[in-house]
Amino acid sequence: MAGGGIGNFAGYMFSVVDGVTLNGCTLGKKRNAQYSCWDAVSLESVTNISLNGNVMSDFQRQGIRVVSAVYDRFPGWDGLLDGLFVQGGSYQNSHNQNAPVVFFDTNAAPEATGAGTVKNVMFTGVNLRGGMAAIRTAEAITYDNLYFDFDYENGLTGGATPVIPGKGDAYYNARIPWIGYSPTAKNGSTVIDKLTGTVRVRRNNTWVTV
Repeated sequence: MAGGGIGNFAGYMFSVVDGVTLNGCTLGKKRNAQYSCWDAVSLESVTNISLNGNVMSDFQRQGIRVVSAVYDRFPGWDGLLDGLFVQGGSYQNSHNQNAPVVFFDTNAAPEATGAGTVKNVMFTGVNLRGGMAAIRTAEAITYDNLYFDFDYENGLTGGATPVIPGKGDAYYNARIPWIGYSPTAKNGSTVIDKLTGTVRVRRNNTWVTV
């Protein structure tokens, strides 16, 4: 097998739960495997999830994947994520994988009837590595109170897409390579370009060099 399981599998998967903590967990591939899993941590319809000091590596797709979708046929699967707290730790994708390390996504399956809501998310001192982007936020999701403090590196020095693509309805305190078109973010966000050292602050819906 290419990975450590069969098919589309996650290292840790939580659905319709409240108050779960992963503290100091490690995930990596077997010696002769190509990858450890598809997604290191998969979350859907959950509240009050804490990820503290975890070291996740060699995953095929996302380090943290949040699915926010509504399913009328499935009570409890209401598309709400309320409370995701990521403190420290490292999430490292394979550099050749065309995927963001963290993805707030919807579900295109026919049983999903719409997108949900993601609120009260805080990343503090997190290291993200590899993939095509650090954090991607799907446009269809409703967001409230998102704050991302992280460092990101993927080995790229240029490209058409920024490393924080998507809706951008969040505050960023990020150290990233500034590539691609200008991404959106909440006013008050700060980004340090790791390629040039340039500091940009989001003011009046525009990035200002300081």
